Amino acid sequence: MKRFLSFVTFFLLISAFCVIASESSVAAFKNVKLGEDAPKFNLKEIDSEELTSLDSYIEKNKVILVVFWSTWSPRSQQQLGDLKKMRDELGDKGLEIIAVNVEKEEATPEELKTMKDIKTSLSIDFKLLLDAGLSVFQEYGVVAVPSTVVLDSAGVIKKIYDGYPSSALLDIQLMSR
Repeated sequence: MKRFLSFVTFFLLISAFCVIASESSVAAFKNVKLGEDAPKFNLKEIDSEELTSLDSYIEKNKVILVVFWSTWSPRSQQQLGDLKKMRDELGDKGLEIIAVNVEKEEATPEELKTMKDIKTSLSIDFKLLLDAGLSVFQEYGVVAVPSTVVLDSAGVIKKIYDGYPSSALLDIQLMSR
């Protein structure tokens, strides 16, 4: 019974998170749609040469958030911090977060340092990936930064939202209680 209640709580929390996505937010991406398989990618981490693939998360987690962010967007940094808190609470229930930096085609050493500083200052323990060449950015057709795609365990796009609306911060705070 306890396991069932835990599952129901997790489902309700993720559902509440997804409510912040509205039909108009589908405009956050030009090339992906709800119900489709998410385009796969294989990107380097910002602080190593290690490659991380989206495939490595599919079927291992119940919900995967793919966040497209940049250092020049204060809302991106705020969202990363809030998602860190959410993952701390829900990671053991199957929530995974992948943050793809879409700074520009080639990040300078100063920009990479800024990305690493953000990771350190926010104590982020999920993958921060660098989209060198912006191929994933283009494949998804990202229109706004930050933007987020919510995937199920099969890699199917369930929710899409652009920006980081104020209501999302409140929703995440409520879900973390």
